[in-house]
Amino acid sequence: MKPLTLLVALLIAGGAGAQSPVEREAVVTIGGIRQYLTINGKDDSLPLLLFLHGGPGGSMMRYASVIGDRLQEHFLVVHWDQRETGKTLELNASPSPLTLRQFQSDTEEVIEWLLNEYGRDRLYLAGHSWGTSLGFHIAKHYPERLYAYLAIGAMINQTESERIAREAMLNHAHYFEDNAAVQELSSIRIPFEDATDLYYHRKHLATYAGRSRPLPRSYVKQWAQRWLPVFKEASAINLFETLPRLHCPVYFLAGRNDLQTNASLMEAYYQILEAPLKKFYWFERVGHGLPTSAAERMQAIIIEEILPETFERDALPVDDR
Repeated sequence: MKPLTLLVALLIAGGAGAQSPVEREAVVTIGGIRQYLTINGKDDSLPLLLFLHGGPGGSMMRYASVIGDRLQEHFLVVHWDQRETGKTLELNASPSPLTLRQFQSDTEEVIEWLLNEYGRDRLYLAGHSWGTSLGFHIAKHYPERLYAYLAIGAMINQTESERIAREAMLNHAHYFEDNAAVQELSSIRIPFEDATDLYYHRKHLATYAGRSRPLPRSYVKQWAQRWLPVFKEASAINLFETLPRLHCPVYFLAGRNDLQTNASLMEAYYQILEAPLKKFYWFERVGHGLPTSAAERMQAIIIEEILPETFERDALPVDDR
């Protein structure tokens, strides 16, 4: 069923008069602290789509309209500032250590709150970069809660991804006889042990990828103090070993030029993964920032292909059927 036909069917079945636009900011107690969400959509009968941002610490609120303007015609699009991030951090600091398990638990609670709040049985889940480490956890343990899982620029075996990138950058530096770069790249320990390892890696990754402005060293140091331990936890996971099968539809969206979460690892994992429905979408001339740099095509794929393939009306509230 085409998206427009699907929307018309929803309107007829539910009664156009009973529906209303959703433009909502919500502060919800999740994991013992107040956490900030936005929910936006053309009407309240549409299926939920929750985005899990990257980073960690990389709020996507300022890009919500860029990556969701078309999606809001077909979904209730949910953005969430995870703990120690964005407006959630403005509301309160995390009283507990930042562990992967804590973020996984928070994600579980956010999903349960959304499903209860809107009377649904399932939702769509999309994760980008760090967010995929949370998304794969949900897809593994709670597949019955998902229409589909969308893994964008996914962390598959991030420690190996960092090694692959370092070797490519070293080869490049040797070829151009850039001795300073060779020295810095050779000093990097993987897994990263401190902010210096991370800084040199990301500095040369930016140059190698053609970005003229690597992140300032002071910013990387500040980020590492808060986030490096939990990022290393997620980076240590090797999905080839820990998650060979899923029990929900899964879609991979990868930038051909993504070196940060290595696109070749994403494709290799896709090939071995068992799932009831799986598809892989390449984005040519796109890097790690796929959700913003290729927002139009990403939204078109979700609306025109993923939604018609996976949406089932039996997860809508009784009053909307």
